[in-house]
Amino acid sequence: MDELKQARELGEVTITHALGRWLASVKADSDSGNEHTHSKYRTAAKHIGAWAHSNHLIRLSQITPDALDHWKSSWSPKAKNPDDRIGKTTAGRRLEKVKRFLGYCVKMHWLAGNPATELKAIKPDPSVTWPLLSGRYEKVIAATFEYDKRARRPSDQFGAEMRAIIELMRWTGLRIGDALMCAKSRIQGNRFSLTTQKGKSALTVLIP
Repeated sequence: MDELKQARELGEVTITHALGRWLASVKADSDSGNEHTHSKYRTAAKHIGAWAHSNHLIRLSQITPDALDHWKSSWSPKAKNPDDRIGKTTAGRRLEKVKRFLGYCVKMHWLAGNPATELKAIKPDPSVTWPLLSGRYEKVIAATFEYDKRARRPSDQFGAEMRAIIELMRWTGLRIGDALMCAKSRIQGNRFSLTTQKGKSALTVLIP
């Protein structure tokens, strides 16, 4: 509370306020109204806010290149913080969002310069994605049940939803982002209908 009071006295913008304004700006500037895109930015803002809170950062001026570099260095599949357990591809996208947020703050004259400018971009993981064969698909499904068992609250149980998304991706070939955007009404019996973006053609896929 002392930091928040000091920020107000100094007329500095808080990180929480800046994140809220950034999300509102992103949504207002979006021509597509794509909820999936908005969700990505909300997730990025959530991670930035959580990082700032855990490091007792209140004011934008407290976000320094050193602090950002230290945070970036902690991103790995085996990170201590669950939110930072990410691969290089996801880490690269997160860094991009962090730079965009701070760039917005510079544009709004809340910061004199972008403290993330000198941070080196993270190259995507070049590894090949292989199909889930030899019992690995079954292990993924089993993990969704284990996820629910380990949930701290009933409201944190999303196993059924995860299984639905996994099965939809398996039988339709959709990417996870596209699968998440599909309405339940697209499934009628054992038929899944969609319209391709490229040719605007209506397609029907038979599913179990």
